[in-house]
Amino acid sequence: MSAQIVFLSLFLGIVAGRNPISLQVSGPVKTIRMYVGDREAAVLTQPPWRATIDLGTELTPRALSAVGFDAKGVEIARATQVLNLPRPEAEFDIVVDQGRVTLPWRHLMGLKPTGASVTFDGKPVAVDENLRGKLPRLAMDTPHVIAAEMHFQDGFVARRERVLQTEMSDSVGTELTPVIVRETAAQHPASWDGCLVAANGKAVRTAAVEDPRALLIVVREPNPRDSESLMNISKTDLARPMGRVLALDKGTVLRMMWPMAESYGHDNETKSLLFPTSQDYDAVQYGFLRFLHLNGPAANDNEALRFADAVAVAGIRAVTGAQRRAVVLLLSRKADTSIHSPQTVRRYLAALGVPLFIWSASATVPQSGAAWGEVADVSSLPKLDEALQRVRRTLAEQRIAWVDVDPLTALRLRADPKCGIETIAGVP
Repeated sequence: MSAQIVFLSLFLGIVAGRNPISLQVSGPVKTIRMYVGDREAAVLTQPPWRATIDLGTELTPRALSAVGFDAKGVEIARATQVLNLPRPEAEFDIVVDQGRVTLPWRHLMGLKPTGASVTFDGKPVAVDENLRGKLPRLAMDTPHVIAAEMHFQDGFVARRERVLQTEMSDSVGTELTPVIVRETAAQHPASWDGCLVAANGKAVRTAAVEDPRALLIVVREPNPRDSESLMNISKTDLARPMGRVLALDKGTVLRMMWPMAESYGHDNETKSLLFPTSQDYDAVQYGFLRFLHLNGPAANDNEALRFADAVAVAGIRAVTGAQRRAVVLLLSRKADTSIHSPQTVRRYLAALGVPLFIWSASATVPQSGAAWGEVADVSSLPKLDEALQRVRRTLAEQRIAWVDVDPLTALRLRADPKCGIETIAGVP
């Protein structure tokens, strides 16, 4: 009988601290060792396969692994999920036990599935309202492929495949991973292969280096009338023809994020921290100064604002998709009630390869600015334009390389200087 371990606790957003972890286990598994990165975090020897694991205070991307051993201490099953990296807004797994298939699922906002379909070696398998179905008789001397598709209330569609065989089962299929790099020279090699190297010194296959769209996310308190970041920029400035003042390059998209936390989840164990955002705006057609004056969600004067946490979420949103990226925080004199410290969040964005810019519209920097480090003075229109052009140049230097490694390995790659690029992310 094959062994299988499946995470019932899936983390689709940022996560740190102590968290309960639940597993579903089948087959002759006697012991499960759980690891956070290379650190052993728990040892489980019997059902229920649950543990509360301390993930620490840092948000650095790392793997959470559950490794199953038989009675002789031989590894027979393994499950891994990567923490604090972009994940689909909904995921599910395929659990096979005693001739039945179950589809445990997780949606970032706790939305429920509206339906699911399963095939076994290409033939349909009926599933009930609990997303469970009975499989045909398994001939374990040959591999079998189970494929499933799940639809959610918001229209999101998730897909997954699993191959069953006599040893261990796992998902099939590989994809290229986008990794952010900075262009350091105008001349590039005829082939990108060998330009990016893994931590073990081995060159990785690089399919292409591209110049895609850029996304700039600005974190700002909800009401622009009360915003410290806008108090010195008058409405007359907003109406003036600006020419190249406050300009960004073509292909740049603007998105506002407001630090009003919203917690979602479909169970009592795992919750997702989200923040409201604006729609995306074309930076050239809409204009940056006009964008800064967007009205946010209604908020009362006593509402708790979580600026640092919002910047962390903005960071993971900025790396969702193959795009150039940067985040700007407009400082406020209002209290920051975040769980994570500014220093932790700054290290997190550096690990992801997301440049972070801190702005203050007051010549006297708000007290909260000291914890963030370098702060740019944007208290006048020329100073705001100067700060924005630093962001523009940063985005203009970025490129996306497509590499044949997993997302966590991609964050540890280093570039050969002879290729005219350098890596930006910094996971140790």
